[in-house]
Amino acid sequence: AITSAELALSHDPRHWPAHDLLADASWTAFLAAEQAGDRQGAATWAARVEAHDSGRYVEQLRGEGRVLLDTEPTGAEVICERYEQRGLVWPLVERRSLGVTPLDVALPMGSYRLRLLRAGSAVVTCPVHITRGRRWDGGRLRLPSMDQLPPGQAFVPAGPFTRGGDAEAQDGLPRQVVHVDSFIACCLPVTTAQYAAFLSDVHATDPEQAWARAPRNPTAATQSGGQYWERPAPGRAYVVPERDRDGDRWDANWPVMGICWEDAQAYAEWAARREGLPWRLPTEDEWEKLARGVDGRLYPWGDDFDATLCNMRQSHPDQPWPLPVGSVATDTSVYGVRDVAGNQLEFCGDLTYGGNDSLRATRGGAWTSDGMRCRTTWRTGYRPNVVRTVSGFRLVRRV
Repeated sequence: AITSAELALSHDPRHWPAHDLLADASWTAFLAAEQAGDRQGAATWAARVEAHDSGRYVEQLRGEGRVLLDTEPTGAEVICERYEQRGLVWPLVERRSLGVTPLDVALPMGSYRLRLLRAGSAVVTCPVHITRGRRWDGGRLRLPSMDQLPPGQAFVPAGPFTRGGDAEAQDGLPRQVVHVDSFIACCLPVTTAQYAAFLSDVHATDPEQAWARAPRNPTAATQSGGQYWERPAPGRAYVVPERDRDGDRWDANWPVMGICWEDAQAYAEWAARREGLPWRLPTEDEWEKLARGVDGRLYPWGDDFDATLCNMRQSHPDQPWPLPVGSVATDTSVYGVRDVAGNQLEFCGDLTYGGNDSLRATRGGAWTSDGMRCRTTWRTGYRPNVVRTVSGFRLVRRV
């Protein structure tokens, strides 16, 4: 159809039925590219629609949507910034106030960061993705108080996000908009120092269990002596060594690694008992939302990759190595959660993986990963007792 219409226009550039046919065909291709998340293809087809449109597609191309948002308590000022979806790291532009909640305002298509400000409440980041003519209904969002959200923790408000949709990701999920309830996430993964405190507490009552959960070499995990750290004497605490038993250096601020899913689950249960809060491992949906936000981006910073934006295999001129948590500022999601693309893989709390209840999911990239593995859509499943040198975890909890 496009070829025939273009041939007609080569004979008569003012043949309006051919222009209309090209506009219709380009519009169909544009919608397909937009639905598939192909931003470059959508931009190309949108330009072709505009080139041949007689005015029928002006409003559809503009695609203005609306944002409906209420809060409890009401009266939160809503500061809006738009993500300009270009370059390696998508910048925020056009800062303005949309008013106070309850709110019902028109917004052009695009990806936005809303910041909800109210005296006595914690500042809440609420990303919004306006697709063609979309009515984004944020519902009635209960704002956490300042003491409910201490430093180092991020509030992820309830609402929809775009899950999956990456054909190049291992075990990638189909593109789908799903709802996730509000939760609070630790901004940083659990460190080796925090894990040592857990081991020390367990060691006081059950030294054998503590030793069995100490960071260890995956190839020697079933053998006596596979642990990297020294075993403390009775009544002494676990200490992160400057050099482990193999002679490799360690850092108390590194993310913990050399453990299995069962170890991470035991730590979460210990943290919940100690703090009286429902700490746990995140579900896959929670992890993907806290990492990529709501607009379907492939990395926490945008859609394109560069090794300097997180800690992975090619990030250093010499050999790859772990970094202290939070070292790479660009590896930060819209919610302020750090280290989701690199530094260490992260265990998720789901009790099945792809319908297989003998596997557990890991997400994110590590200091040994290539760029593909750093995508927020990449998934891998392991048995819960399998130790991974590069696997760690972070905790989340219900509000």
